[in-house]
Amino acid sequence: MMRGAMGAAVCLLAALLATGLVAGPVIDDPVDWSSPPSVEGWKDTDGVASVANPAGYLQITFPAQGGPPDPQEDVIYTDGADLTGDFQTAETNLAVQFDFYAEDALPGAGSLALWMHSSGSDRTWRYSFNNTAIGVWETHAVPFDPNDANWQGEGTAEDFWTDLATIDWIGIRISTWDTQQLDFGLDNWEYFVPEPGSVYVVATALLAMAFVFRERLRALAS
Repeated sequence: MMRGAMGAAVCLLAALLATGLVAGPVIDDPVDWSSPPSVEGWKDTDGVASVANPAGYLQITFPAQGGPPDPQEDVIYTDGADLTGDFQTAETNLAVQFDFYAEDALPGAGSLALWMHSSGSDRTWRYSFNNTAIGVWETHAVPFDPNDANWQGEGTAEDFWTDLATIDWIGIRISTWDTQQLDFGLDNWEYFVPEPGSVYVVATALLAMAFVFRERLRALAS
């Protein structure tokens, strides 16, 4: 009986996703920069760093500067339709995974963060992470969970949840303080969802989607 209920719930969830009512980033389709020199539409916000694809990954370069060094920072981001949109209804428990590489020096604590922006509220949210070694690719996973205290921004957990419906760009912010040229790498950017392990997980997904549909119907009615 339980197996049948779970199968029905999964089918209903799949049907809702297939209708196109749920828009969002593409799941399980990594950006791996496998076609050099294409940077797959990624860019910088401030013109400090430059991006390139020399060998199947996104290379991020901060230029050398004279001493004493000034702080340099930039956000390397994408606004591509397959990587932005409605994160709220794309999938329950949505997360992003990516590989990051520091070639010359490790940024200090708080100098690396995933950033994303909501066009609905004009708020920016950030999630700090750290690499631990030079010259080593390290994998990071960031959940889009409003209850995760690592998310920081000018708003509440409820604001974060609301903003997930209107993400218009997302990327990595890097802050450096050095006189030498610094190179970093980004690779295998992928949105994913843990496999449902119980009826509870599927039921949670359906309840979240029902809430969103109800709110949209209210908006249409008004």
